[in-house]
Amino acid sequence: MANTWLLSGLPENWITAMGMHYWGVNTQKQTVGYWQQIRPGDLIVFHATIKTGYKKVATKSCIVGFSYVRAPVFTKDEYWWIQEHDEDHNKWPHIVPLGPIYTFSSPSDILFDIPLWKKSDDTIRKEILLLEEQALSIDQIQQEAKAIDPAIPNIFLRGSIFPLRDLYKSLVIGKRDKFLLPGDSHDPLFMDDLDTVLIHEATEDTSTKLLEKIRAFDNSNKPSHKTEKRERKVRLDDEGQKKRVAAIEKYTCQVCGFKESYIKKNGNRGYIIDIDHINPKEDKNNEHY
Repeated sequence: MANTWLLSGLPENWITAMGMHYWGVNTQKQTVGYWQQIRPGDLIVFHATIKTGYKKVATKSCIVGFSYVRAPVFTKDEYWWIQEHDEDHNKWPHIVPLGPIYTFSSPSDILFDIPLWKKSDDTIRKEILLLEEQALSIDQIQQEAKAIDPAIPNIFLRGSIFPLRDLYKSLVIGKRDKFLLPGDSHDPLFMDDLDTVLIHEATEDTSTKLLEKIRAFDNSNKPSHKTEKRERKVRLDDEGQKKRVAAIEKYTCQVCGFKESYIKKNGNRGYIIDIDHINPKEDKNNEHY
């Protein structure tokens, strides 16, 4: 992927954007300059602001999901977001088309196909909370990044679009215990590219630096499992940490010595990775190394 962009906006507008698979940005000079640089295949990270148009809902500054750019950007003339309808103004005319969307909270109870102006305020408040339930707080991501690189600047949040540094990108996409939006289909090439990013990040580091990243990782405050269809208990693992541990062990089983590689659909070499936990996660253990 050529570039990674952080797109920032109101949480209720992300609900609309996910339903349409489009995001829009305003006409400010710097914003348009970045928008014009966006290309198909770029990674888009969704930032929901703490600000919202709905009172009595406890929002947070957080990353609610990600996707990739599926087609060239373009400009619209219609009103797509609720504020545009309310104010009779095309506030966000510059559009970014989105591919399959991955969220960090379960999207199953959010009505993406119904416009916000047809929902009650209480329904919108409930959906905002659902969208942000397991979202990645900006504070959390910045703390994890600084544990690896204390000199890294904070994520820039004073605009609606901004390039995202590689370390933040790897931390975000590495947390791939995620949900695919209802109706979307997994894109194997996209997921292969994400894996390639994580493996490249791991293998380009020296062993000392990689070990520092592994030991700095701590997800003890995150849930260890999720329940699917109210029946099956599924363990939640951090994909980035799995890739880093696999890399430092040279993709080789520490017990039996098994190692197997394969060629992905995008032409890159991948490795079969099966990592288990010495201390069970259900006993409140995590991916510490």
